[in-house]
Amino acid sequence: MNLTDVSSAADASDVKKTKIVLIDRGECSFVTKVRNAERAGASLVVLIDNRFENITNVVMGDDGTGTGIRIPSMLIGKEDGATLKEFALSGGSGTLSAEFNMPDIEEKVHVELWFSSNNILALDFIKEFDKYMH
Repeated sequence: MNLTDVSSAADASDVKKTKIVLIDRGECSFVTKVRNAERAGASLVVLIDNRFENITNVVMGDDGTGTGIRIPSMLIGKEDGATLKEFALSGGSGTLSAEFNMPDIEEKVHVELWFSSNNILALDFIKEFDKYMH
């Protein structure tokens, strides 16, 4: 594993043979960090949160520039990240595996619709759509 900061493309040259890269959250967008790591040869990015929080509710959103990124990335909590950093910096050897599971496919489609309250056409749509929702 390699612990490095790839906030800028210049920092990306620090990634050597390691394919899994640990990156601290902050300073720039998720997309920028992942893109720079990918350009440097990473095959997986593990972003480490910079504060103690429940990361289940954190969305690693696309800032609008994420098109073309081909490697997976994930966010882990600060405490777990500290453990990984400590191990990586100790020079130890080991294996880190990541598993990405898709939820079971259901025979339903879940949809959320959001409307602006100041759009009169939205109210018309909701009235018409209501008969199909149930």
